[in-house]
Amino acid sequence: MGKNVRWQRLKYLSPMPLGKDGTRVTGSKEHLERSKTIAKEGMVLLKNNNALPFETGTRLALLGKGVFDYVKGGGGSGDVTVAGTTNLYDGFKATGRVSVFEEACDFYKKDVEAQYRDGKAPGMTVEPELPEDILKRAAAFTDTAVIALCRFSGEGWDRKHEDFCLSEGEKKLVEKVKKAFKKVVVVINAGGQIETGWIKDDPLIDAALYAWQGGSEGGAAEAELLCGISTPSGKLADTFAYKLEDYPSTEGFSKSDAFVEYEEDIFVGYRYFETVPGAKDKVVYPFGYGLSYTTFAVKPAGVLETPEGLVFDFFVSNTGDREGKEVVELYFAAPKGAIDKPARVLCGFKKTRLLQPGDTTTVSISVDKKTLSFYDDLGSVQKSAWILEKGDYRFFTGGDVRSAREINYVYSVGENEVIEQCSEKMTPKHLKKRLTSDGSYADVPFDGSAPVDDAPVKRIPLDSINGYGPSYRGVKGNAMFPPEKASENKKSLDDVAAGKVTLDEFLE
Repeated sequence: MGKNVRWQRLKYLSPMPLGKDGTRVTGSKEHLERSKTIAKEGMVLLKNNNALPFETGTRLALLGKGVFDYVKGGGGSGDVTVAGTTNLYDGFKATGRVSVFEEACDFYKKDVEAQYRDGKAPGMTVEPELPEDILKRAAAFTDTAVIALCRFSGEGWDRKHEDFCLSEGEKKLVEKVKKAFKKVVVVINAGGQIETGWIKDDPLIDAALYAWQGGSEGGAAEAELLCGISTPSGKLADTFAYKLEDYPSTEGFSKSDAFVEYEEDIFVGYRYFETVPGAKDKVVYPFGYGLSYTTFAVKPAGVLETPEGLVFDFFVSNTGDREGKEVVELYFAAPKGAIDKPARVLCGFKKTRLLQPGDTTTVSISVDKKTLSFYDDLGSVQKSAWILEKGDYRFFTGGDVRSAREINYVYSVGENEVIEQCSEKMTPKHLKKRLTSDGSYADVPFDGSAPVDDAPVKRIPLDSINGYGPSYRGVKGNAMFPPEKASENKKSLDDVAAGKVTLDEFLE
């Protein structure tokens, strides 16, 4: 136990230098404020039927365990030790702009705290059933409800139906709230996608904010966006589909703990949904999607051709009545050729500065030739090379990959150009098939003749790995943390933890 405590202390030390006056940078007031600002930049407004932002003085019923069961980040390497977190309830209280129905909050707070005492981790708690009497009093207090949902995410925690879909408890809560309140707003605190078709297609859901996992100040960031202290400007970095089975990787991803056959090849995310016939119908919210409290106009302002590539300029104007930021997204469509390609490819994006109503700014996006090229692994043009195939390249810009409209500019390439010649290392030998742009699967003609000795990563003998990890974290047979095999003249991290040697002596 003592060794574990000494080792774990490293997690609690500030990773940033301390100030001359002894002030810790990490965890300081300024650091927390920056964390909150960054969290707000990435949160995505999925839907808003004039329910947001909440006006000052609005009464709210905060419902769902996610009001208090806040998930700051992922598990494993996605975890970070912090002094504390701000949940959605605390975030709303800190704004001073709204009043909440405290009885419902007390119910959820006590339930979540009880589940934590029973060993449940944040995001892995069970949605409790809200008593009918509390629901009735909440509806008498206000006509506006906020449903807070949360999910745990982490290493070895691939999306399954129980993570992607609403639980039975969550479904019951949503149905109860829709019947009891005139306005319903949903906040989702999750590290990956969950089903959102019920949000988009249900007119009784007025608004939804996908808040991801926003770090220690995520609850405060959520509340400030919902109250209009800032305007949402995040965009989806993935495609949200109706069902888990709609993603081509789902079927084979969890077949083995030892390996994954990446049969979907380059057709992942929007490259699949925007390319493969019939896949567009499976999309709820497309890649790059995200709403704002204001409106913007994005107009192309010219293209400069350089030896390295292209530079696109855009005029961006805030045409609404609130301040905000817009993300200019630039996509391209490559000509059909010998190499299989997706229908659309993101080639650049940039977020503007904060624009006041009526304000205009200029955004420049550079696109080099490497970005427009595709890797030729089979030798369709030239084996193991990045190829810029001949033909016309067309460009699109808009609020997301689906709504992007073509720019009046074509980049014409007269002959195939090798942008970068590479060589094969650790070539796949066991993949039997892979997805193509027409939705069919093609055989992969790898002959498996590449010599194993040519691999750049060499196996390390177990008896020479000592020192990579403390022995008390060791698992027998695990090459990452093998049993202790140090000779007498070798020093280990155990010796450092026990104070037998200094860290400098260990490094020597």
